[in-house]
Amino acid sequence: MWHKKHRATPLAERGKGMDTTCQAAAEYLSVLALQKGSKDDVSIIVID
Repeated sequence: MWHKKHRATPLAERGKGMDTTCQAAAEYLSVLALQKGSKDDVSIIVID
């Protein structure tokens, strides 16, 4: 409903392709966490 009322991209089409800026940010943050000595799993979420 949202996309019909607000002319937004339908959910089925969102997230297709890769945002290289977000990907680079996630990779940077994961490397930074490992360099800081993280001993556990590292999860990165980038919201665009």
